Amino acid sequence: DIHAKSMVSVLGSGIRKPGIAVVKLIVSVLVNFLTFFLAFIVLCIIFLVLGFPPNADSIKTILPTAVMNLLMVFGYSVIASSVMYATRKTSISLVVFVLLASRFVAQLITMLLSLDFIYSAVGDLSGYLLTSSAANMTMNFTVTALVTYLVYIIIFTALSMFAFHKKELDI
Repeated sequence: DIHAKSMVSVLGSGIRKPGIAVVKLIVSVLVNFLTFFLAFIVLCIIFLVLGFPPNADSIKTILPTAVMNLLMVFGYSVIASSVMYATRKTSISLVVFVLLASRFVAQLITMLLSLDFIYSAVGDLSGYLLTSSAANMTMNFTVTALVTYLVYIIIFTALSMFAFHKKELDI
């Protein structure tokens, strides 16, 4: 709805552009959690239909992976939304989201970080990638992973707010 006339009327009601970006971030969190919850319910129903009622062991196995994917999808949506606010092109942000979700970007960055001259200069930085942070927060929780994840969210939310603030809307 970045090109919708409704955005102009929302801004006319007194809500500032950075506020809209934050509200959209909150809506993204709610939609991600709702989708996660519904997918988990559907998975439990499928298990029941197949004759494998979910028990504590199966939930302990599935839940960390599901939460890790939830965190990654939310992180990817925050990054893609900053691209959308900067370019005002939803198609470009969708491509960015798909590249992130397919882990193409993470694999590319991991390959670059593993080059000898980079590795010897700065060490192993692969643990600071969004995918690594989400995995470390769910598989074996570390404060470093939490802080790294939050830094990604804060930086890209701030970029979204700044980019959206600087863009003019079509009337």
